[in-house]
Amino acid sequence: MIAHAWSPIKNLGEGWLALESPNLKYLGQIWREKRTGLEGGNALKDFDAKLRREWSIETGIIEGLYHLDRGVTRTLIDKGLEASLIPFGTANTPGERVVPVLRDHEDVLNGLFDFVARRRELSTSYIKEIHQAFTRNQHTTEAVDQFGKVISVELLKGEWKRAPNNPTKSDGSIHQYCPPEHVASEMDNLVSWHNEHIGLGVPPEVEAAWLHHRFTQIHPFQDGNGRIARALASLVLIRAKFFPLVMVRESRSDYIDALQHADKLDDLRPLVELIAKHQESTITRAIGLSNDVLTGRPPIDEIVSDAAARIRSSIEKLTQVPPHVHGLVDELSNILNSKLKSISKKINEKIDAHDYKKFLAETLYLKSPDDLIISMYKNIMEDIGLIVNEKSFSRYFKINLPSAKSHPNMIFGIFGIGHQKPEFGTCLACVNKDLSELPNLDGIRKTSYEVIGGGPFQWTFIEPNESVLKRFDAWVDAVLLEGLNRWRRRE
Repeated sequence: MIAHAWSPIKNLGEGWLALESPNLKYLGQIWREKRTGLEGGNALKDFDAKLRREWSIETGIIEGLYHLDRGVTRTLIDKGLEASLIPFGTANTPGERVVPVLRDHEDVLNGLFDFVARRRELSTSYIKEIHQAFTRNQHTTEAVDQFGKVISVELLKGEWKRAPNNPTKSDGSIHQYCPPEHVASEMDNLVSWHNEHIGLGVPPEVEAAWLHHRFTQIHPFQDGNGRIARALASLVLIRAKFFPLVMVRESRSDYIDALQHADKLDDLRPLVELIAKHQESTITRAIGLSNDVLTGRPPIDEIVSDAAARIRSSIEKLTQVPPHVHGLVDELSNILNSKLKSISKKINEKIDAHDYKKFLAETLYLKSPDDLIISMYKNIMEDIGLIVNEKSFSRYFKINLPSAKSHPNMIFGIFGIGHQKPEFGTCLACVNKDLSELPNLDGIRKTSYEVIGGGPFQWTFIEPNESVLKRFDAWVDAVLLEGLNRWRRRE
């Protein structure tokens, strides 16, 4: 049975511009401006180096090439790719065998940066070079013989496949990739169309998704196709002065779902959105690096001067945001408040239990939120590398949901982000997961509340208001749907 039949790859359709992520577009503009002033700084170099090591590790883990536990992975990212940092029992392969493969991956990524710096044009020969570099220390791969038995065979390095490599799923169905005899022509089309897209100005997240997906449809190599696909997507993003695509193991399910969605419906949107989300997260962490970190540890007189400058900045009200932002925040707050009140009203009409307050939904604007709520949001944002700037603006909303056995609720916080003058705004939604009221600060941060909606909604101050409002409206609907489904399952 054929689960997915092979067909020649398709070029981008005419509606590709509609796939662009507005938030990434404007966030990218801010990052490119900010990065120019940070080039050469020690912490930016350290940030880039750690990101490259994370890419080198995760791109093999997500493909099942090896396994490293999360703690060891963090150590390797922080300290370097050394076999001595992999304790016995924390990997399914000895460190002496894993690390050379990791370094091969790192060499490939460094090569991508060099490729972009030299302004080379993508070619099939370069893709073969990438495969050779990836597999320098990988000499065999698995294949299925004529009797259906899995065997180990010699890996062809830097060569197109000579036999079909169609995987069989657990239900016995087969996913077909490009037949060997059509690989060369399909790869020529892939590269030709990609180079045309550069001239057309296709947004990087759209092009990265298209190039990744179409390459996986071809699956031109005997093994290593997933790593090559992520490398090609990273190449597109690096050329746009973004960051390599780090697809971590925790995102594997969403990643596979997005690729399968593109296979079945010829719709790249979920994959584009996933890539954009990862880039937004990485760029946000980079922007959130503090001035102290970016310049290293200065002498005492520089520390004093910097502190004085910050105090003067506070006095001069540098936390003020562009005039239009406060009006936009009011509109965002009105959208959120209206939707929450509408839900409360619908719930109360359905339950019809006005004599029992605990069975009523209630929407609250937290004009003076509890310090624990503020601390919770600051802690969550700091965990993802962002600094909450409440002096610029902050709004908090809460919806209490009825329950016969607990106190479920959702909290939304809208605030500015940035150390001194805020760079952008965000809204974060949290739901209490242990069904208790706020016990203490540690409880809030560690157990009571968790983020929903896939992370914070973000907007830059240069994005048109109409675009922000449209995205926010859709985001709030998705978050409320997730939160209400959780509430329903608890009752």
